[in-house]
Amino acid sequence: MKKGIYFSFLFLLFSSVLFASPVPSQLQRQLMAKAWSGFLTTDFGADGYKQITLNFTQDESNKLTGMITIYGVQVGNGVFNPSEFLTIDYQPINSTDGFLSLAYLDPQTRVDRSTYTLKATYINEATHIISGLLYLTTVQGEIFKIGTFRVE
Repeated sequence: MKKGIYFSFLFLLFSSVLFASPVPSQLQRQLMAKAWSGFLTTDFGADGYKQITLNFTQDESNKLTGMITIYGVQVGNGVFNPSEFLTIDYQPINSTDGFLSLAYLDPQTRVDRSTYTLKATYINEATHIISGLLYLTTVQGEIFKIGTFRVE
């Protein structure tokens, strides 16, 4: 059973890398047009609601890059507003639609960092709303669906 789960994870990992495509230019322009503000909700109890801002730009090679700022993160005895770089992937599902994935490292630690991924399952160009699911990938490679997000 564990071998099956391990190989399923490896297949998902490799297929997401192999089948990832560049972000379509129209979507890229839309993402860079403004700062996207909103929130994410998780199953972390009282700490389950966080305000976020997503900012996008192009790097020196014209590749889409961006950062996420998460407001009110408890670290030790303090509360901070950390920003993390995003790893951006796009997985087309047909000729006009696809999933935008925005991954960032756990901002609460610098050791053995888990990865959070915002997977946009709904993008409405007319209303400028992006929403989707939040996943946690642990250092051990386990993947959990832990919440949702929405930005405008």
